[in-house]
Amino acid sequence: MGTPREPEPVKLFVGLLACDEELFPSVEAELGALFGPLDWVSRTVPWSVTDYYEREMGSALLRRTSAILGS
Repeated sequence: MGTPREPEPVKLFVGLLACDEELFPSVEAELGALFGPLDWVSRTVPWSVTDYYEREMGSALLRRTSAILGS
């Protein structure tokens, strides 16, 4: 059996979907307040993988990924 120890720091990745690109900065600011500063943000790209979210969120969704170096 293993010996309990403090976990090592990990990087938290968050995939964001939105119908308006202007929504991303406020969500990323809130993520930063909760988990620490963002150390990487992807470019915004169209989300065309599935139409699963279309009924709830509308069409022409955008996706962006943010990374936070957690502790």
